[in-house]
Amino acid sequence: MAAQRDLPALGTKTGRLYVSLYFPALALDHWLRASQETYPLALYSGQRLVAVSSAARAAGVTEGMSVTSALALSPQLCLRVFEPEQGLHLLQNLAQWAYGFTPYVELDEPDFLHLEVASSLRLFHGQTMLLERITRELAAWRCAVFIGLGPTRMVAKLLAKSQVLEAAPSLVEQQAAIAEQRLGVLLSALPVSRLDVSAALLKRLASSGFRQLGQLTALPLSELGQRFGKDAVRYLQQLCGLQEQPVSALTLAPAFNQRLAFIYGLTDAAHLQEPLQLLLRQLQQFLRLRQLITQRICWCFYHEDKTESQIIVAVQSAHSDTDEFYQLTCLKLENLRWSSAIEQVGLEALGLTSAAPVAKGLFRDMRDKSDDIERLMNRFYQRFSAQQFCSYRLQAEHLPDKQQCEQLAFVSNKVKAASAVGLDVDHWLCPWLLHPPQALFMRKKQLIWYRDGLRQELQLVSRAARFDSHWWQQRARRDYFIAKAQQHYYSVFFCQQREQWFMAGFYVC
Repeated sequence: MAAQRDLPALGTKTGRLYVSLYFPALALDHWLRASQETYPLALYSGQRLVAVSSAARAAGVTEGMSVTSALALSPQLCLRVFEPEQGLHLLQNLAQWAYGFTPYVELDEPDFLHLEVASSLRLFHGQTMLLERITRELAAWRCAVFIGLGPTRMVAKLLAKSQVLEAAPSLVEQQAAIAEQRLGVLLSALPVSRLDVSAALLKRLASSGFRQLGQLTALPLSELGQRFGKDAVRYLQQLCGLQEQPVSALTLAPAFNQRLAFIYGLTDAAHLQEPLQLLLRQLQQFLRLRQLITQRICWCFYHEDKTESQIIVAVQSAHSDTDEFYQLTCLKLENLRWSSAIEQVGLEALGLTSAAPVAKGLFRDMRDKSDDIERLMNRFYQRFSAQQFCSYRLQAEHLPDKQQCEQLAFVSNKVKAASAVGLDVDHWLCPWLLHPPQALFMRKKQLIWYRDGLRQELQLVSRAARFDSHWWQQRARRDYFIAKAQQHYYSVFFCQQREQWFMAGFYVC
């Protein structure tokens, strides 16, 4: 190793600044972060515990213990199956959040996030304010986390991983050490056991008498390589910044899908209010940071009996107003019925699109009133089905009783003229059509309509208009008339094929 050179001082400036976030218990946080109280929780795989909460540890429960022994020590212990994908899903959601501080986010599975924030310091008014904001927003996630700060990714990761030790330097001490250029002193005192190397190499270092990082970096690289191999040399070079690691921007798909889990299931809709608001706040932050809007959200409720139920909340126009989504969700919840307690609540945003600037009037009286109408119609949609609440539009059909078709009710500021869609509008176009047309009866040359059990006699007040159409499908030959009953006017027709009278619709006079 003749070409190798000695290591520079630990903590030497590299022009970069990394923030490493260490989440040591993501699988536990998946279950605990939605609870206000601390519960004794343990995750098991097979018949052995693989992770325990602080409350369970206080009761004497430890990792590696059998399920039977743990329950004997703590009868109140809550057990859940260890599913690593739950922790990874939470880590990916945290990466979405970290994207709001810098595009240079790296997932270091299964429990690390690395943020390169040197280019973001000016935007967030300096290092101190940036770290304060990161710490404050992390608290809202209710996850156990340790933060490391350093000029290289390896230094920041080492400091974050060392936070579990009692004598580890705090984040404030790390900031001061970087500002005063004495970060190397802090790093030299860190134990070798916290290095991010293989277990075999750690064992060799310990058997050789190395206890602190400073003892390693004091040796020449050639001697380190001969005694511990290339992996040890490569790690120390990366730690000191000799081997620059490429910084890549994280590419995240524009998707939002998050869950909250509950150790003890929720049995009442009132208990759902806080979890719903928490998930919607996270959705609001996601939409704001990614400059997106959504037209539909989907709530998924996972029950203790392994069944699922869903609520889809759709609005007229895509937007990012989560308060509106919350109010509409509450309307939907009134009709939600479940057979067992809810164990997890998930929220997914559907139909995400890029947000466009919206021009609004300066004065309230001059603003468009369609927003208020849309909000009203959104509430109707949560109360009624699409069949119960709909509108009709004109369509190019020859037969008058087929010139309307159902569609979702919506608010439009511009009303298209009928001629614009190729229709010849005359007095035969009835504004209110019946779907399907209702049969009429002829009794002693009197046309009769039975409506809600009441008999109404109809009198024809117009001449017949013959329509012969749809020969390419099923030929329809009909004679249309305007009929009158009391003070109301109706559209009726006689079907030649069936020799039957029908009520097509009615006019509003």
